Amino acid sequence: MRQPLLSLVLGVLLVACKGGGGSDGRVVTGRLTEDGGAQARLAGSGSLAAAVGVEAHTVGSGGTTTLQGEASIEADGSFIVSIPDDATWVVVYAVDAEGGVVGSVVVEPMPDQDEVPSSPITTETSAEAEVFLAAGADAGIWAHVRSRVDTSTAAAVKASADVQAALDDLTMAVESSARAEARSWTEAGVSASAVADAQIQAAAALTVALDAGQAEAYADFYAAMEAAAEEAGASAQDRADTAANASLAFRATLRAQASTALLDASAHAVADAEARAWEDASQAYLEAAGATQAELEAAASLNASLRADLAASTSVSAAAAATASWRAGLIGSGSAGGSVLADAIGADLLVEAALNAAVEATASASAAVEASVEASVAANVTGAFDAEAVALLTVDAMNAHRTAVRATVDALLTAVPEAGASAGLIIGADAAFKGL
Repeated sequence: MRQPLLSLVLGVLLVACKGGGGSDGRVVTGRLTEDGGAQARLAGSGSLAAAVGVEAHTVGSGGTTTLQGEASIEADGSFIVSIPDDATWVVVYAVDAEGGVVGSVVVEPMPDQDEVPSSPITTETSAEAEVFLAAGADAGIWAHVRSRVDTSTAAAVKASADVQAALDDLTMAVESSARAEARSWTEAGVSASAVADAQIQAAAALTVALDAGQAEAYADFYAAMEAAAEEAGASAQDRADTAANASLAFRATLRAQASTALLDASAHAVADAEARAWEDASQAYLEAAGATQAELEAAASLNASLRADLAASTSVSAAAAATASWRAGLIGSGSAGGSVLADAIGADLLVEAALNAAVEATASASAAVEASVEASVAANVTGAFDAEAVALLTVDAMNAHRTAVRATVDALLTAVPEAGASAGLIIGADAAFKGL
């Protein structure tokens, strides 16, 4: 019996058993790959030679796991293994001759399928499984695991001198992020459980797509994640603010543990979640400010460049440079002149001066709240870690910041056309990507 911590029950999952032989029941299918460098528990190079079979474990209340099925692995890495019909979440372990874990993958609920696919077992899925199970997952954790723990982050974990410590650090960061997102939805009047349930379905669709080798699997997953929030009633601003809160909680937790390698490795994936949310938010603000089609297209071009620059970044500093360039193009930096916002409202010298003052005031205030949040998170992490406490202090501090700075910015923009939309764009854009 293995003991990952997990307590989420989301209806009937999958699979009854057919552990290598034939039986009437539902089956999990999958394959072990050699994607990633060699490392016990985290799959990668040498996995096919090391693994002799797979074990399917169901997860019960309290986080205990129970072995339900065993099967052999074919020469090409493929397997078919079974678990009971009444199982919920499942983890499949590839094991060696001594029963040691070579790699693993979490299988999401897919109650309508008799033959349920799993994502190919890689270093990434193995790290995801370790983090997800160690976090004592609820309905909000899994989507964060799949979006935060990408190939680069998993590789950084594997390369760590202390793999378990790196996994512990990453688990705390993911948990902080998920709790901060859930709290943000609640504060915005959006059902966190509705968003989480839809995101679970998006993750299951990602698994099916990865199993089928679809090139656009992750792009479709991220789009479905955004759609889940929108369908639950979250506005573009809600989604952007929530992404910013969750990302800050994630980064602040890693920074508090001095996990520089993980911060660098995860920078692009975490920042990209905010960039996706900002694609809609920036368009909404600019439309409200009266932007022309050309100006909307300029903002879209900035957003596309940001996404491309983040995808290419390999460090926090590179991601920070990308976001600074995006922010300057959108609202200005030092001078608002030439920014998309200034063009959208037809800023003359007087209006441009007001925009400059608003951008400067917002930047100063956001730097202060960022430092305050990071100090508070560091104090939490060095004691008995509490993800809910991290979420509370992060979301409350950021929401209080947005409220306070709004009053300041509104006062500075009294003579600015479409002042409300202008203020919203300035405050939101400056609060984004904190912790980089």
